[in-house]
Amino acid sequence: MGEFNQIRRSQFVFGFGPGAILETKDGSRIIPMPHIGLGKRWNRSFLEQHTISDSRLSSAIGSIIGSDSRVFKLPSNDAEGMKAWETLYHVHAFPSWRICNGKRSRPHEPVIYNGYSNNGVCPRCNQYEGTTPSRFIVACLDGHMDDVDWDLAVHWNMSAHTCANNCTSNYYFWDAGGSSLSDIKITCPICNAQNDMSSIYSARFICTGRYPELEYVSNTSREGGREGVPYSTPRTYPGCSRDMRIVQRQTSALRLPETITLLTLPKYDHPAFNIVQQPAIKKSLEMLFKQYKDGLGGSSSLRDFIIQYLGNEELVKFLQDQDPDLKDFKEKIDGLGIAASRPFIDFMFEEFESLIGLPVGSEHFEMSHSPYVYSLKLPEKTFKLDAHQIFKIRTVTAQIGYRRIPEKGLGKEPKRVSHDCNICGDPTNFYPGFEGFGEGIFIHMSDETMNGELLDWLKKTGRWAEWEVTTNEDGQNQPGKLWGDVPKSPLFAWWHTLSHALIRSISIYSGYSSASIRERVYIDEKNEHGGILLYTTIPGNDGTMGGLVATTEQLEPMLRNAMRSIEACSNDPLCGEVRKTPERKNGAACHSCLLISETSCEQMNNSLDRHLLLGD
Repeated sequence: MGEFNQIRRSQFVFGFGPGAILETKDGSRIIPMPHIGLGKRWNRSFLEQHTISDSRLSSAIGSIIGSDSRVFKLPSNDAEGMKAWETLYHVHAFPSWRICNGKRSRPHEPVIYNGYSNNGVCPRCNQYEGTTPSRFIVACLDGHMDDVDWDLAVHWNMSAHTCANNCTSNYYFWDAGGSSLSDIKITCPICNAQNDMSSIYSARFICTGRYPELEYVSNTSREGGREGVPYSTPRTYPGCSRDMRIVQRQTSALRLPETITLLTLPKYDHPAFNIVQQPAIKKSLEMLFKQYKDGLGGSSSLRDFIIQYLGNEELVKFLQDQDPDLKDFKEKIDGLGIAASRPFIDFMFEEFESLIGLPVGSEHFEMSHSPYVYSLKLPEKTFKLDAHQIFKIRTVTAQIGYRRIPEKGLGKEPKRVSHDCNICGDPTNFYPGFEGFGEGIFIHMSDETMNGELLDWLKKTGRWAEWEVTTNEDGQNQPGKLWGDVPKSPLFAWWHTLSHALIRSISIYSGYSSASIRERVYIDEKNEHGGILLYTTIPGNDGTMGGLVATTEQLEPMLRNAMRSIEACSNDPLCGEVRKTPERKNGAACHSCLLISETSCEQMNNSLDRHLLLGD
């Protein structure tokens, strides 16, 4: 076909990735799992070369997945010594059914046809150019996805017809006579059975159990020697108890990526920390501990043994710099984090404690210790906010899977489809990710008295009780579930609402789009203290230009604008009349006042309420 598409590394992690449908000039393409898309490049040497060292993130993923985990970055064509137009990551066509309007050299009635049966070519006019993939596919809550069974869809309401069970065709007439689904008529060319798209859309199909992202490309050639449409190899899948529903292939509900992001804290910002987290080094150290406990020689013998046994002089140098005699060798290693996996929420508490403790800077982290103090004026109450500039920050983000939600309101939790990819003989799973370098603003209330006053004030407003009600389980099936019960906290929702209001306000004053500013909302384990981190990062060690940090000096007018923007919403009174209930993920919040890009919000725009923030 001769066309290619380029996406950024961050796009692959946040928006696309395995299981996503990518729109290209040649039609829609499914992005397969890395071990399929990368082909022969998927090997131990490739992964070692492109592994991102962050043992905290690996530990957090391991606690969720239940296995050893590491993160790798998708390289650029330039890094692999390839031309810009050469294919680094292979994709294949999905869906296989296409629509031809019949307006080419051989005019005919519009048809929907199975492109796989004839390598993408329309069976009526023998043309590929000018045809388009069907916008309708089927999916289930377990993450399966497939083409619509058009044979069944056209004939299903004709059970009394003699051909209802055996009439099949590789194409059907497609009459799109209007703008509504009921105006789309699909007709069988053999028996003239007909059904409209509105009836088909509301139907339920037996799940095929198909994961097209796990299929390998099969036919790549077309008649005449031209490059063909890369369809996948047909497979037989085990059955699934879920029903499949028709969805449009470009809907956001078709694939909700599940990502994990952690900051690189100064405490862990040194090479030795990542060295000891490598599986081989980890295992060797455990064996070394046992021998050392049984009476391995003095410090010099121990030092020689480490170099000989581990072959890592960098680790030895780090240990000697901190303890020249290696007297507390095991304690130093334990302090580097060789402990077992920890849940994601523990890392959130750790990040918050580190930030409010004003850590000393490191290679990838630099934070001002003298904050700008601003007043947040609320009805009948004013609170003092401390805003710290973070000049350097490093984040590592990994996509561990995704969920499909073709239907809502059923009280059923969608299954996470994990990107579990490994190398034969190695139990470690690898997940796509990227490193981001940039800047940020950390905002909290350093005054403990002020924190207590905030809690007392919120509890008196009456909105606290609305948010204390246990959230419906269906409301916690998004990526925010990694946070445990924290998003249910009224204090968390208060800080989260303030964060969204500030992002929208800062984007107006600073020139940053709201989609380029990400947030992290913190709350301590006792649910008494909270804060927010607003940051922007880009791939590459150069980081950003300092534009976000500069806004810290003029945060006062941005705070005032943020509060004005949520006091009245353009969708009022409809927006303002919404109250938080157990079935709702939000209180008063809509796209006109609080909702932002879901790539910026870790809670998928959940846990927001204008009334809670204002206390009214």
